[in-house]
This record gives sequence, C-alpha cells and structure tokens, in this order.
Amino acid sequence: MVEEDFVARVDRNLNLEFGLKALKYPPELLRGVFLHELYHPLVGTVPGEPRWEAMLGMALRAGFGERKAHALANTAADYAINSSLRRMGVDLPEEGLFPEKHGLPTGLAAEEYMELVLQRALAEKARVEGSQGEAACQSEARAGESPEGQAAGASDSSQGAGNQAGKNRDSAGSGSQG
Repeated sequence: MVEEDFVARVDRNLNLEFGLKALKYPPELLRGVFLHELYHPLVGTVPGEPRWEAMLGMALRAGFGERKAHALANTAADYAINSSLRRMGVDLPEEGLFPEKHGLPTGLAAEEYMELVLQRALAEKARVEGSQGEAACQSEARAGESPEGQAAGASDSSQGAGNQAGKNRDSAGSGSQG
C-alpha cells in the first residue's frame, strides 16, 4: 500500500502498487482492479512498450503536451481493458472508464479508442481555444473604447492590424498546449 491518492498502478515489469483510494473498494472489486492493472503490461499499454509509445506519439503529433498525451493514451487503454474485462464478467468499480458511458462502442482495440479519444480531445481543444480567442478579441475591442463607446486614440486600420496580430499569436501558440 502506497500512501498516495490513487487506486492502483503498474509498470512494464509488473510492479503493482495500490494507493489509498483502493481502501474504499470491497474485495470483489479489488479483484477487478488487480486484473485491470495486470492487463496493462500484458497487452503492452504501459510506458516503454511499443504499443503505448505509438498511442502516445499519436497524441504528441496532434499537438498535445506530454502530460495530456499520457492521459489520453491511458484513457484509450482503459476503455479497451475495461471493455474486455466486462465481457469476461469481471466486476469493476462503476467510476472506472467505460466506453459505453461516454457514447463509444465496446470491444475495440486500444488504438481504435485512441483515435476516437483524440478526435474528441481535438474538438474540445478547438472549442476552448475558439472561445478563448473570441474572449480575447472582445477584450481587445473593449480596451480600445472610451467610456462613451468610441475608439480611444487609434485609427480603424491600426486596430485591425492589432486584432490580426492577436489572431496570429493565438494560432501560433496553440500547437503545443496540453
């Protein structure tokens, strides 16, 4: 037992650790957690294994940072593992990651889930960046107005150039955010 705030984790050498969150589960669910964690190295979905590194690479190439890429790859792997374990009749904690709870089909391979998870993450990233860009443009527009709503000391052409520079800065910086 590790005195950290997680349920369980495993590495490619089958070093399995249970954390403090594991204490809340009854033995029949801990059996499922144990099987889930052992499944990761057996199917190659742990860091250092080619299958994991390929999924991680997909997320990194899509422009996500290292931490987010690991989270996305783990989500895809968990969907595949939990789907398989449920088909085998293994009891798992309900708060686990199950594809059907997120509108995804069951029974896919981790790589197939990775494609779906990436599509959703990219759509969410675009939505967030779009709303942030819109808010920045509105903020820039408000900053350039006097209390009476008129432009304060700048011509229309210089305001347009400033807004365009802001848009270029937003799009140039979006590739490595995670």
